[in-house]
Amino acid sequence: MRETIVDLILWRHADAEEGGADPERRLSAKGRRQAKRAAAWLRKRLREDANVLVSPARRAIETADALTDHYRIVPQLDTGACASGILAAAGLHALEHHVDRLAEDHANARLLGQRLTELGAELPFPVDTNIVFAAFPGRSGPEIAARLRSAAVLCNAEPSRPDMIRLLTHLDVGAADVEEAARRMAGALRS
Repeated sequence: MRETIVDLILWRHADAEEGGADPERRLSAKGRRQAKRAAAWLRKRLREDANVLVSPARRAIETADALTDHYRIVPQLDTGACASGILAAAGLHALEHHVDRLAEDHANARLLGQRLTELGAELPFPVDTNIVFAAFPGRSGPEIAARLRSAAVLCNAEPSRPDMIRLLTHLDVGAADVEEAARRMAGALRS
């Protein structure tokens, strides 16, 4: 299976000067040193094609500048942003850059659903998106999720039904990864 070093990282700005209008506060000398150290560490771990989304706050831009000059300022990440603003920014990025991949993700999810039925699962819902719900009647969803996790297949027990798990395909999961996951699931579910 492909390995991704970092899928998503949330990096708060470094230490900032006190006072002044919040959006205009700059990094302190200490903050500039922190940003350089953190950027050096991140540079070794980020994918080359990483997309960096930055708050319009001056201190956030200065922090990002320590890492790269290839970033996009996103108003939804302003100083008053809450979790919904951060998720909205991520969603907008996906819509702007990854819509063409949706058909592939959905095809991979259908393949995953097919492999799960071959392993004895029931699919209580059609596989129309990248989300696959699989029920194993008479078995425990949390127990199945734990077994799959031990085989390096990540999924969640679905709380709406005691025998169901939920799996996802996404940008970093290809058809070969689905086949490898199916092989691992077969071994984990047999034991």
